[in-house]
Amino acid sequence: RFTHHAFELVFEPNARPAERLRARDAATGRLLAPTQLSTGTRAQLLLALRVAHAAHAEGGHARLPFFLDEALTTADPERFAQVAASLLELARDDRRQVFYLSARREDALAWQRAAEAAVADAGDEPSLAVVDLARLRRLQNAERWAGAASLAPAREVPDPRTVPEAEFARAVGVTPVDPWGPPGAVHLYHLCYDDLALLRRLAKAEVLTVGQAKGLLEAPQGLLSEAQAALLARRVAGVEAWCEAWCQGRNVPLGPTTLEGSTVSGTFLERVNAVVAEVGGDPRALLDALRAGRVKFFGPSNIEKLEAWLDEHGYFDTRPRLDRAGRIVGTAKALAAASQGGTDPLEEARQLVERLEAAVPSEKEPA
Repeated sequence: RFTHHAFELVFEPNARPAERLRARDAATGRLLAPTQLSTGTRAQLLLALRVAHAAHAEGGHARLPFFLDEALTTADPERFAQVAASLLELARDDRRQVFYLSARREDALAWQRAAEAAVADAGDEPSLAVVDLARLRRLQNAERWAGAASLAPAREVPDPRTVPEAEFARAVGVTPVDPWGPPGAVHLYHLCYDDLALLRRLAKAEVLTVGQAKGLLEAPQGLLSEAQAALLARRVAGVEAWCEAWCQGRNVPLGPTTLEGSTVSGTFLERVNAVVAEVGGDPRALLDALRAGRVKFFGPSNIEKLEAWLDEHGYFDTRPRLDRAGRIVGTAKALAAASQGGTDPLEEARQLVERLEAAVPSEKEPA
């Protein structure tokens, strides 16, 4: 089903462990080990193995749902479409739920196209829904997924040599840097500042964040040259080190829902949250404001309990804060560790840190 019958999955439980799983080439009858197959074909056959295992585990009882986490990342568009069509057929015929998890917008579009093709071929309507978890969780880059279900055209990315950099930045959807968020959410514009042609290439493939870049580096699929992969790997390591260095010695900011479930009762929660917003989320400044009587009737006992709760949950960082020079040194060490030589990690760290910190909205420290 998954290879359009080009290969048959063969499992021999009595064979040696390395020879138990084989793929039979339908054209030649030859048995091949998984390592002898292309990456895409191997992924297809492993999916078939999952289906067979699930069917055996069910034992004729209730159908189990399938959860696939970017299982087709290495597949080319044609193979992706084939496997998606097979999974849609499986969902329809077996009345089985299939969940496909992906951080790639193009995967959502590919599934939509596969569903439309199934309608055209079979005349039936597969039940397919695209759920944008970033939007549901109100993450910073949720808007990048908007319209995925409507089969939006591929991203148009201008040549950075022909437009002002600000216009290019808008075209690739640059977002500010949030050091408190996961490093994987940092936009690649802040890393590829000296190679916008590379960024354009990545953006056209919808690879826009550090997290996506890390996934790409594990399976470049011909998208990156050796030098580009080395640059990207180095900068990714640098960003991760910088995020850690930037947060050192800074209290973790409170969000609008942080205190839900804390020692602050419902009676005071709305008023205390208003103070949180006024002090920019700084937990120490919040306590100072409360001690100054900012929230009426929120007395010393309440404040002590809240302070203990904040301390217990790690909102205070008592380590010495690193200045920019210290952050540059930490970033340079990470760059050097990830480098294959031929670069000056300290100078590269200076430039990278300068770019990152210029993109932090609240960063007001002098250089």
